[in-house]
Amino acid sequence: KVGWIYQQSRVVSVKDFGIFVEITPGVEGLCHISELSEGFVKNAGDVCKVGDLIPVKLISIDDQGRLKLSRKAALAELKKKAEQKPAEKK
Repeated sequence: KVGWIYQQSRVVSVKDFGIFVEITPGVEGLCHISELSEGFVKNAGDVCKVGDLIPVKLISIDDQGRLKLSRKAALAELKKKAEQKPAEKK
């Protein structure tokens, strides 16, 4: 579902232009190299390896049913949610 964050998504392949990630069994999408990190990424393999479990956000589905994913957006949203949690009382 567009807008959802899939926290335990498995990296299935690493390419020059990004990574392919399985968000649920049998459902894969592309996380473009520009969506891997806030900073510049020269090599997608520097950020993720095949088999890694990473969080990704489903940002769109094109007319051909291809999923566009973002690790960068997922990490930013998860960080924001963590900062909003009230501090535990001691």
